[in-house]
Amino acid sequence: MDYMQQDAENHKFQGNIFFKNQQYEEAIKEYSTAIIKNPKNIVYYTNRALCNIRLRKFEEAIYDCKKAIDIDKNSLKGNYLLGQAIIESSSSPARLNEAIKVLRIAYDQSIRLRKDDSNEIAKVILKARKKKYEVEGSRKVVENSDLMDYLIQLMENDRQNKIADIRSDTTKTEEDVNNDIEYINYEQDQRIKNLKQTFLKADPFQKDREAPDYLFGKIHFNIMLDPVITPSGITYDRTELREHFEKIGYFDPLTRKEITEKDLVPNLALREAIEDFLDHHGWANDE
Repeated sequence: MDYMQQDAENHKFQGNIFFKNQQYEEAIKEYSTAIIKNPKNIVYYTNRALCNIRLRKFEEAIYDCKKAIDIDKNSLKGNYLLGQAIIESSSSPARLNEAIKVLRIAYDQSIRLRKDDSNEIAKVILKARKKKYEVEGSRKVVENSDLMDYLIQLMENDRQNKIADIRSDTTKTEEDVNNDIEYINYEQDQRIKNLKQTFLKADPFQKDREAPDYLFGKIHFNIMLDPVITPSGITYDRTELREHFEKIGYFDPLTRKEITEKDLVPNLALREAIEDFLDHHGWANDE
């Protein structure tokens, strides 16, 4: 290690001390100095990104995360923090899709490297999916509401035109006029009622909220994020199985046969089906 690299490490060490004491601005200064002295070290960028997230400076955090990913596109911490920063700073469905993508990279890396944070990353992915669903659903509700108001106004204008035509007909008696107006009002009220019911059915927040059984894991009964198949042919969520291995033992929870994580095979078809379901039923991220 040359002098510049050693000096950069000294600034990182000092930055870590400031970070532990929640002195994030001071920590950022130290990490920035470390970056100047050694701009190829990913850790300096991700450490500074985490400080910026704590200070809710999300654009600065996103910049640092992308610099880290430029150095290593599979950086676990770079992708994870990037996903977090996007979720906290954006309500754009496209940006939230980007967050889900980079969080997936972080999750896959945590599994490959056998890190303990895969369960936490999985929770953040669900958070991103939920926010994306709520943003898209809210926009759809607003769009539907504006369209419904416009159509109701057209119906009301039609009502007034029909009533005006009835009143201008000099061949009708007063009783006939009143009866015809009463009928017009009844007919238009029914049309407006049917229109509102149609839009209510189209409201994404009012649709049937029942997820198929095959989406749920067999340990905690939550919707699976990373379904895997054991040698016994049973599908579990990987994060739930890892927790089972660590706390209880290396065996299949249902068949009791000995297994390790190396024996697990990704259930790619089910994973794709789950992701598709969550994209169209974001409320399920709360299940």
